[in-house]
Amino acid sequence: MAGLKFPFCVMFVYGRNTLEERKNLWHKLPMSTADGWIILGDFNAVFKANERDGGKPISKAEIVDSSQWLNNSQLEVLNQTGSFFTWTNNQEGQARIYSKIDHAFANEKWQDLFPTATSIFKWEIISDHCSCTISIQTKEFLGVKLFSWSKFSQGSGLKALYYKLLRLKHQLKQFNKDQIGDIGSQFQKAKTDFQDACLIAQRFPCDIALQNAVKTAAEIYGRKE
Repeated sequence: MAGLKFPFCVMFVYGRNTLEERKNLWHKLPMSTADGWIILGDFNAVFKANERDGGKPISKAEIVDSSQWLNNSQLEVLNQTGSFFTWTNNQEGQARIYSKIDHAFANEKWQDLFPTATSIFKWEIISDHCSCTISIQTKEFLGVKLFSWSKFSQGSGLKALYYKLLRLKHQLKQFNKDQIGDIGSQFQKAKTDFQDACLIAQRFPCDIALQNAVKTAAEIYGRKE
């Protein structure tokens, strides 16, 4: 990561489909590191009894290995926004299932390095999983937004280039709005409507009307991409 002078570790996980196949995962995952450490991905596993809605209730056998690993790992669940559930089988009516099998965890050192870090889970139309974005954004004053490449910018090197490109981005967005039409806001509205429809539908997993509303919103969102 540009500008950072300290090491940290990022680990991505893809868990196997069955409990027995995942046992090897829990044995091989490290318990802690001296550096900042974040681990995230599709674990294909639940950690708590409330992480599924629909289908069979979560059994103790499903969470014993995963929760034992987490308890011993010196990791904590990263702050999360967006959707609580992260996967759906997309079946209709009473067969619809939502579960939380994608996760993001971090150790204390990593959270000290990035105290504003948040995992953002959002539904996508190209996958039955949510996307996961890790945000470590902090607010910084960018100065005057009018773009001029020669205008003074905070910092130097890559940081100065970053601020100048941000100003250029603002100008290009305004040009797009004035000359072409506010396509960006139409896309954002379609995306927001789709996300909202998904969040409402997962509160009532078996409601066919809400399932159809998600399909309609997904079609509109897909046409705006």
